[in-house]
Amino acid sequence: MRFKLRSLNVLVLFLTVIQMGNAQDSLVLAKTNTSALNILEAQFLAQYNTEYDAAVEWAKQNGVPMRSVDSSGAVMVIVGYRDNELLVNISNNHDAAKTVSTNCMSSK
Repeated sequence: MRFKLRSLNVLVLFLTVIQMGNAQDSLVLAKTNTSALNILEAQFLAQYNTEYDAAVEWAKQNGVPMRSVDSSGAVMVIVGYRDNELLVNISNNHDAAKTVSTNCMSSK
């Protein structure tokens, strides 16, 4: 019975914290110009899509893969092409990927 009572207390505390968070979220949302943020999101998405499409085209024309892994396990992904320059993300933190179970990116 003691375990069930503790579990119930934890559940009530959890639900209370969630409700407090929801109330705060509602207050913040009410004071946020969401229409301006939606416009900004659309602009950034359009820019990203344009740069990504340009990168795909550049990679095809130059015979370069959009994603590659070097011998040390570093992963390079082409994410865009802007002003005649490639935009790339490079990660060489393979050990961290192992610890959070995201190491499916490579065969190590």
